[in-house]
Amino acid sequence: TRYIGVTGVQTCALPISQLEAGVSTSPGSRGATPNLGAGGVAELSINGGRAVSNEILVDGIPITNKGDNLPSLKPSAEAIQEFRIVTNSYSAELGRTGGGALNFSIRSGGAKVRGTLFEFLRNDALDAANFFVNATGANKEKLRFNQFGGNLGGPVYLPRFGEGGAPVAKLDKLFFFVNYEGLRLSRATLRQSTLPTEKMRNGDFTELLGAAIPNVNVRDTNGNLIPARQGMIYVPGALVAAGQPGAGSRVVFVGNLIPANRINAVGKNAIAYYPLPNRAGRANNYVVNSPSSNSENQLILRMDYNLSQKHLIYGRLIQDFSSSANAGPFPGSIAGTQANPSQTQKPGSFVLDYVWTASPRVIVHLNGGGTRFGNRALTFSDGFDPATLGFPASLANASGD
Repeated sequence: TRYIGVTGVQTCALPISQLEAGVSTSPGSRGATPNLGAGGVAELSINGGRAVSNEILVDGIPITNKGDNLPSLKPSAEAIQEFRIVTNSYSAELGRTGGGALNFSIRSGGAKVRGTLFEFLRNDALDAANFFVNATGANKEKLRFNQFGGNLGGPVYLPRFGEGGAPVAKLDKLFFFVNYEGLRLSRATLRQSTLPTEKMRNGDFTELLGAAIPNVNVRDTNGNLIPARQGMIYVPGALVAAGQPGAGSRVVFVGNLIPANRINAVGKNAIAYYPLPNRAGRANNYVVNSPSSNSENQLILRMDYNLSQKHLIYGRLIQDFSSSANAGPFPGSIAGTQANPSQTQKPGSFVLDYVWTASPRVIVHLNGGGTRFGNRALTFSDGFDPATLGFPASLANASGD
């Protein structure tokens, strides 16, 4: 077990935690931009345990999401006083772990009023275009990143009424600490996709025809025996009749053209939701700078009350509000495959802690609290009626949309 003090907004517990023997991180598993929401420590492995088998606590209260075993939130680095890494010989309170445990302690107010302010900025005006932007001729990717906040802590002051002297009185036994951190991220990411050309959408696949296949002939839908070529489109379920050359082999469409009456109506309606290529060629023929945004706000509040030298009590609350949006590979279209293009999270954690020093040898410590994680994710197709594609209405009723 090791206790490590933490100061400074750029301090992150994960790199520091590797100073402890048996703690390592997986290369490349951490995101390029920080966030305050769920996840974020999946790359931490302790004593060879799986990266998602650790227990994460704040002031002794677990914040690990039981769904994926990742933390429901990450307290602001400016609000952390210290953290403890436990790699073996766990006490009873740390029994739920297959690797190790990290316990973060939130700062408290002191005898004097103190505060901090900070701002971290990134902007594409200060960045060069990357290799892929130059290679595709696209515009430089947009980036607006701001991480900001501050905190204030100290004794509680209350106004005095009907008394002489100072208008406010300082309470020597009651202390407060409040911390706010916000994050705003607006960026555009270069996305490349392969889309069917306008000819293909109408059943014309002549663009797929390639070189002839030596010594191989096939029959087309007109019954003609023709040299086989790469990229030919075969008629589903059609075979050369018995008694003819090549009996049992498959049949190709004449000229690689699918007749209009053979095109599925649902497929034709669905393909209309995909954008047309904006680059030449059949591969990677659609390039776009796809916008995404992320907004996060986290508030931490702690109150300490020293009843006496033997009785100490405090309460702490963390509430996080975050929302994100990602336009995906096809901005403005429901055909995008982006997972959770619109997401809202509201995780929170609270704790009440009481310490009674009964004697030099006996200390009673009571600690209780909870963590709640709320997540609402929407897809591009939420509210879309499948019947508009040609499906029966019963399909929409069965899916619950």
